[in-house]
Amino acid sequence: MAKCSICGKRGIFLKIDIYGRCSACANKANRTLTAEELVERVNPGFKKTKSDLEHQDKLLASVWEAREQYKVDNNIDKLIAAYEYAMIEAKPPLKNAQSHTMYLAELYIKNNQNDKAWDYLNSILLSHIDLTHKIRFLQCKILKKEKRFVDAMIMLMMGHLFKAQINATFAKDAFIKEATPIANKLGLNNDNVEYLAYLIENQVKHRNYDDQTLRTSYKKALSDFGVQ
Repeated sequence: MAKCSICGKRGIFLKIDIYGRCSACANKANRTLTAEELVERVNPGFKKTKSDLEHQDKLLASVWEAREQYKVDNNIDKLIAAYEYAMIEAKPPLKNAQSHTMYLAELYIKNNQNDKAWDYLNSILLSHIDLTHKIRFLQCKILKKEKRFVDAMIMLMMGHLFKAQINATFAKDAFIKEATPIANKLGLNNDNVEYLAYLIENQVKHRNYDDQTLRTSYKKALSDFGVQ
């Protein structure tokens, strides 16, 4: 009784080739490999890379689908849940998607979940250094909503400083425009705002971007103006 040396199939009428293979096993062995299979043989990690890319594509598609659905049902909690899965819970989470990374924080703020927004922004600070200025601007927005105007001013200054680091120039007029309403809440005048702008400009000039040093410096400047 013939027996296939590959799959072990037996049979009186089973035909095997000179290598002891049944026709099915011989066909599998002899067929031409696809380009993808050839790449996998040369690079064993290709399959995992392909799987990771497919995973990222699915996550990206899921958040876009959720955003389209939000236009229909206006259910922000459902949209937030979709983003939380893609950006936080998925293993690994959605990567290399700056707009989506910041959008989750914006959704939290819009839904009056300021504590969640704050914690989330802090959690991505080290992994998204290139978004530092945007993170600080959103934290400023949270602090203004909570009427913590001293801290809001500090965050606004840091946001503009780190934006200047990226753009290689300080947008002084934009800072003054955004800082003036906060300054009014603190009882500060135009000269005070100009001085704060000078501090940022000077630190950009000297490339001083140490986070803790900046906070201390800005807090002292505001304290010297008589606000705590």
